[in-house]
Amino acid sequence: MTSSSVPSHIMSLPDASPVWPDPQTEECDSTALATAILAGDVEQVRSLVRMGIGLTQSHHWVLYEACLQGAHMVDILLTSQRVNFSTFIPNATGDPLLFFILRTPSSRFSTESKVATVAQLLDNGIDPCPLDRVGQTVLHAVAGVRPESGPLLSLLLRISARVHINSQNTFLDTPLAVTILSGHFEAAQILLEHGADVHVKMEWGESVVQFALRRNNLSQRTRQHRSLGQCRPGLNSVR
Repeated sequence: MTSSSVPSHIMSLPDASPVWPDPQTEECDSTALATAILAGDVEQVRSLVRMGIGLTQSHHWVLYEACLQGAHMVDILLTSQRVNFSTFIPNATGDPLLFFILRTPSSRFSTESKVATVAQLLDNGIDPCPLDRVGQTVLHAVAGVRPESGPLLSLLLRISARVHINSQNTFLDTPLAVTILSGHFEAAQILLEHGADVHVKMEWGESVVQFALRRNNLSQRTRQHRSLGQCRPGLNSVR
C-alpha cells in the first residue's frame, strides 16, 4: 500500500506518534463503508478496507447484512483488522452477531447457504462461545430451529462450542431440553451422540429425561422417532 492511497487523517507524521482520526471523521468513514456494504458494492468495499477504514459500533449491524450477501463480501471484510465479526449488535437485545445469523431463515441468504456462511465465520476465528441476553449458547440457539439445525449442530459440535453441550440458560434449559421442548428429535439425537447429559436438572427440579416422560415425548413417540433412543439407560433409573 502506498502512502498516496492512505487518507491524510490516518497517516503518521515523520518521527511522530500516529495521528488518529477524530471521532467525527471516523464516523464518516464508517458510514461510507456501511453504505458500500449495503449496496453490495464489492469493489468499493475492497477499496475502503485497503485504505484502513473500518466500522464503528453504530454500524456493526451492517455486518449482519454482509453475511446475508455471501462469502465474497465476508472474505473482503475479514481482511480488515478494524472489522470484528465477534461483535455484539447494538440494538434492543444486544446479542452477538452470530446469534442473529443462526436465527435467520435460510431463505434470507442470497448465495451461500446459511450453514456455509456460519462455517466461513467459524473458520476465520469468530467466537463460537458467546452468550446471549438470557444466557443461551449457540447450541441453544440452533437446537430448536428447523430445518438446518441438524447440519448446524454437527458443525458447532466439532469445535469449542462443544464445551457448552450441557450449559443451562437463565431458565435452566440445556440444548437437549430445548430440542425436547420444540419436539425436534433429530437434533436431540445429534446432541446425545456427542454426550449430552440426560440427568441435568431443569427449572422445576426434574431431569431432562423426567421432563420428556412427563410430556410423553419419549414413551409415546420412541417407535416413530428413534432420536431419543439413547435416553433409555436414563429412563430405567428414573422410573
